[in-house]
Amino acid sequence: HGFDFPVPMSRRHHCDFSYSGLKTAIGYVAAGADFTDRAVAADVAASFQRVATEHLADRVARALRWCAQESLMRPHEPPVSTLVVCGGVAANAHIRARLQQEADEAGVRAAFPPLRYCTDNGVMIAWAAVERIRAGLPPTDLESADFAPRWPLGDAQPMGKKRLEALKLQRAEEAAAEAEAEPAAAAAAGPR
Repeated sequence: HGFDFPVPMSRRHHCDFSYSGLKTAIGYVAAGADFTDRAVAADVAASFQRVATEHLADRVARALRWCAQESLMRPHEPPVSTLVVCGGVAANAHIRARLQQEADEAGVRAAFPPLRYCTDNGVMIAWAAVERIRAGLPPTDLESADFAPRWPLGDAQPMGKKRLEALKLQRAEEAAAEAEAEPAAAAAAGPR
């Protein structure tokens, strides 16, 4: 591929995603590129796909490694056995192959829905509305709506933050109750 775009966040060891640096790099190339030359356009597109896929694969591989560590999973949760790849991104053959490779290396099954179900569609938009309703957020006035390319469903919304914090607190309380119950259960069972 003709362009060596930087892999986003390559020095950060977490599972967050960001394509902003990659988009900026492509913007600089695009400003001076002759896209009437189909070879140039193909090189830019292929270079973007390669780097974007590597970024995604790196984050997925890291998440699978973290899930494999017992200390990161709650004791009563089953181990991760399947990587589900869905949505519009799952329609890309290069991404499918690369994520299949990561799943194989992690020893988990990769599940890809049929291609006809892997497109961005109205169901995703409807589900976003369901999540807003569940979070108690008011309906959007379409006349004054602010349209944005991204809309996080979770902690970006004040109500979402409250629900997330409540869930974290609930899980912490459950873990504390389990920890307290274990010594009492062992004492009640008596010596072995």
